[in-house]
Amino acid sequence: MAAAAPATVAQSAFKRLEQVLEKEKPALLMLDGLKRDAKSLLGTPDASYGHLIYGMLNAINNRRNDFDKHFDMISTPEVLNMGAFFRVNGLNRMGYFEEATEYLKKMLNASHKTDNPALLKHLTHLGMLYGFIEQPGLIIERLNKMKALEPNQQDDLERLHLLLTNTNVNETVLVSAILAAKNLLKEKGFQIPTYSFHYSIESDIFIELKMLCFGKNIDQMAEADEALSWLLVDMEESVDANLINFNISCRPYNRSYGIGC
Repeated sequence: MAAAAPATVAQSAFKRLEQVLEKEKPALLMLDGLKRDAKSLLGTPDASYGHLIYGMLNAINNRRNDFDKHFDMISTPEVLNMGAFFRVNGLNRMGYFEEATEYLKKMLNASHKTDNPALLKHLTHLGMLYGFIEQPGLIIERLNKMKALEPNQQDDLERLHLLLTNTNVNETVLVSAILAAKNLLKEKGFQIPTYSFHYSIESDIFIELKMLCFGKNIDQMAEADEALSWLLVDMEESVDANLINFNISCRPYNRSYGIGC
């Protein structure tokens, strides 16, 4: 039987990588298959997929040095591409939250170097998940000038940005609160594969960041959720009273949310 074309291997392997990243402890058989595919892609026009797959497999196994080695081949925060987004995702998965935030900040600052609406939209959404407000707002203005957002209706990105702005929480405080929440969950033994905004349509000044974690112990997760509430209460009293309009919750991971890259 003839070998599959590299492009076919790349597309198939990437889809299986996304499935693997949805699991806390993927099956060894799936991991071994992805390693073989990644190896076959190196030295081909789709080598970047090979490095990306290898890098994310190393993230699953918390092998930081090998992770960096592969992503150094395909990503830099000054160039928006798939590798840069997955690098942030991998750092987050391994628990290097501060580094993921700094890398994303550099991506936001370099956003003016691309006019690709899809990449800019993804960057804007990801930036707001990390608590950034100013740069996502500037990118949204660019997207509007490019006519890349839905006309005659409020785009989801604009809605999220408006809600964040209306909380009146200082951006630096918001970023710090989200970092503190991630570290709290890590201390309690949870891994965060993804997270998403959920906002209440009943209030224009309240927004919730739902952190979705691997784990099936509901009691342990409820305890972590309560700890997150107290964390924000403490920061509200000592740092920024406007945090009363922002909430972070802990919930079990659900495949419908995707991997959050």
